[in-house]
Amino acid sequence: MASTNSESKSLFAAGGEANSDKESIWQQVLAQSAKKTQPLPSKTILLLGERNTGKSCLAARLRGQDVVEGTKGGGVALDYGYLDILLSEENDDLLDRVDIWTLEGELAFANMLDLAINENTAPKSLALIALDLSQPWTLVETLQKWIKVLENHLDARSLRDEKSEGLGVPLLVVVNKSDATAALEKDYGYKDDHFTFIQQHLRRICLKYKAGLLYTSAKRDKNCDVLRGYVKHLLYALEFDATPQLIEKDTIFVPAAWDSIEKIQIDFSSQSLTNDEEAPYADVIRVPASVSRQSKTNYEAEVLAEDDQTFLERQLKQIDKTPQVGPAQPAGPGALYSSPTKPPSTSVEGTAPSTPARSTGRPSMGATPLKTPSTPLATPTKAAAAAAAADGTPSRGGAKGGQNEHKVLSEFFNSLINKDPRAAAAKRKPPSATATASSPTSTASPSRKEAEKSINRLTAKRDN
Repeated sequence: MASTNSESKSLFAAGGEANSDKESIWQQVLAQSAKKTQPLPSKTILLLGERNTGKSCLAARLRGQDVVEGTKGGGVALDYGYLDILLSEENDDLLDRVDIWTLEGELAFANMLDLAINENTAPKSLALIALDLSQPWTLVETLQKWIKVLENHLDARSLRDEKSEGLGVPLLVVVNKSDATAALEKDYGYKDDHFTFIQQHLRRICLKYKAGLLYTSAKRDKNCDVLRGYVKHLLYALEFDATPQLIEKDTIFVPAAWDSIEKIQIDFSSQSLTNDEEAPYADVIRVPASVSRQSKTNYEAEVLAEDDQTFLERQLKQIDKTPQVGPAQPAGPGALYSSPTKPPSTSVEGTAPSTPARSTGRPSMGATPLKTPSTPLATPTKAAAAAAAADGTPSRGGAKGGQNEHKVLSEFFNSLINKDPRAAAAKRKPPSATATASSPTSTASPSRKEAEKSINRLTAKRDN
């Protein structure tokens, strides 16, 4: 009986130990689950730069993604992505997730930087400014522009610590499209001296703001592994073994706090473009003449269409200014002839003949033969006749024809300006019974056909 009790106690003891083991396992699982559900610390990467500098490709390379040929970003004022930080390359445990904000290359969107860098994220942020090496004459101006944007944003929100060095947030200058060096040498005659001057000038600016400098080609995936490793090092102080590199002009790497003015001066003395350390960048790295001409050629002035009413009022004023010819004014000499050197024919009873007189070689019966002029008369051209009519010069129909035409145009444009639908559709009424044949007195608005004929005459006058 005693042995039975002892056996039962041992079984209970074994069961208790088993239950305690199960509880410890569950506690471990719950603890690990609680750690995974805790919010990760927020860190931010802000990517700045002009359009077409490859910011979208750089963001993709930071995330470890491939860049598809011809892919372009843009169109979003402030783009968002994220970067997963793993414990190591061998261990895929997630250490953190970094926000990547890419600002579109327009100053008008600078007020959206609050979403990326604010009082909560500024202490754990990293700013990247992307430059375009394919246009080296813009590097310094672009860099100073975006540094100023970042400075203004931090100062306006009191996010800069007076004791901190530089801008108050770590800064990395990324000179993208470093594969363009070969094209610069071929197209614009760049030499090693040019690239040496460029990198030492950029290093001076980076030294002032305690920034790092890195040349990359996101399209060719050149130096992008160094970019990813250095970003992780700046944000999390992870191990990073890349060394500074100043020899290869397309993979320059200058870590922050490594450079000095003495090192820069050594490289400056190795180039022969200028001996002046204070020489303005734009005076040494000039815009090529072909690029300047191309930019002027591509510029097209904006043409604004004139308002319809303004156009019609201007035409009406021009018609009103056209002098009306009285009945006593004769037609100008040679007005109806294609050649001004040929004299006009002699009119019969002061009226110009409807067609120039021609001699057939034999006189008609009962008529006085006309002498053939020594210089044959030219047949009047339609353009000359239209010009004479538009100028108010009386045609063969007399002076009243020009006055009538002037009146037709004036009434037509008045009807258009006043937007009277009845005026445009009205037809001319026949002259009253009391009107004489030589003096039409129609008071209705001119028909469109008559107005078009008058406008065609004016156009013929302008073309000739």
